Amino acid sequence: LAVIGLSDGKVKPGEVWKWDGKVQPFKAWEQDMDLNGAWRSGAHWWFQRLAVAIGPDRFKQALSAFHYGQGAPIGKPDAFWMGPAAGGGLFLSTRNQADILRRLARAELPASPSAQGAVQGLMLDQVHGKTELYDLGANCSSIADASRDVSWWVGRIKSPEKTGSAQDLVFALS
Repeated sequence: LAVIGLSDGKVKPGEVWKWDGKVQPFKAWEQDMDLNGAWRSGAHWWFQRLAVAIGPDRFKQALSAFHYGQGAPIGKPDAFWMGPAAGGGLFLSTRNQADILRRLARAELPASPSAQGAVQGLMLDQVHGKTELYDLGANCSSIADASRDVSWWVGRIKSPEKTGSAQDLVFALS
């Protein structure tokens, strides 16, 4: 969502979107936010609004070009990535998640390099000051088991001495 939204100009870094005042599952979501705040808190309302702004036709084009899941935003336009319980139908494999992250880390996705760099920055957590860990949490069904409650933790661990090398570790856990 973020790579496509940034690449297409649907959202700009630092741009604050107004919370609509509706009660949210978490108090932390009940505030105006920019992309960074929405990413850090996982505010569904913010990403749902971005998904609607991008639209299903653009998502179909982007997901297909990214080779992401089955390449289509199947289900509700504002929840297709959130699994069947939320009305979504995007199916992914663990390998697909790791492949997307690997291509994002190398800025090889068919999207603007600045958007890919911005999302990498959102995903970055420092671990012991020597290693960087990129973290992407997602809730989708898995191609392997089509279960309703699969969550992902996807990441990349890299050494500053080996940036971009084959020695980087990309992983996906479900």
